[in-house]
Amino acid sequence: MILTTDWMMRYISMRCAQSILAVLWCLSALGQDGTLVDLGTHKINMVCTGPTDARPVVIFEAGGGGTSEAWKSVQAALPATIRACAYDRAGSGRSDPGPEPRSMDAEVTDLHALLAKADISAPVVFVGQSLGAILARLYIHKYPDSVAAVLLVDPTDEDDLVFNTKVNRWAKVRDLDGALGDGARGAAKLRQTDPAPLGDRPLIVIGAGKRVQPPGTTPEQWEQMRSARDRRVEDLRKLSRNSRFIRDPISSHNVQHDNPKLVATAVQELVDGLSRARGALRP
Repeated sequence: MILTTDWMMRYISMRCAQSILAVLWCLSALGQDGTLVDLGTHKINMVCTGPTDARPVVIFEAGGGGTSEAWKSVQAALPATIRACAYDRAGSGRSDPGPEPRSMDAEVTDLHALLAKADISAPVVFVGQSLGAILARLYIHKYPDSVAAVLLVDPTDEDDLVFNTKVNRWAKVRDLDGALGDGARGAAKLRQTDPAPLGDRPLIVIGAGKRVQPPGTTPEQWEQMRSARDRRVEDLRKLSRNSRFIRDPISSHNVQHDNPKLVATAVQELVDGLSRARGALRP
């Protein structure tokens, strides 16, 4: 799977493990220079591009350990007419640590407060990469009216595998101890209750076409793991009845680094579709 990072490791560093695809991560220790938004208990760094009055606003959620820096190339590739904002979660990049204990629900609550403080009106286009996809799903459940469309970039699934060094074996994300496992279990339960929480809202899922075999696995093991991972990524398109799937043959897990133009094009497709729909509703 694809988990390792300052953000993830804050949850599982001693209890769980590092990712089987750690070599795919391009982790940014620092976020981009942006604006510090005061949430009262801590300040969150947000980096926005495009006109302040453009709607809908695109919100980028980085993967575990990622920061606003992860989206720099995608933001640069977007048309100048699109308003797009990336941010550093509490305790990462240029943001302050948030109140303890930290949890995935705390991250979701932080983001909602951040958008309100930054006067970003809903609904937004939510873009989540890797572990950010689980946060996207939790955010949609908690604030369903706040999201108009979703782009998931090689998303993490609750059944993806990590190598748990504590017990020296592979484990599903939702079987981990601590906040990360709690969040994944919550997402899995929500999926059982409502397998298509987006309804007819537009959803695009981009899957990586290149995956690197982790050390210590046989070719046969890796083929099983890789094909299962690919199926889970594509299966997340079922979160909406109005979705499509793209597998990018040139990209590894970090599609936003390997092919930022593709991610930007998908974002533009969602924004343009929403703008056309909004225009059609006007008298």
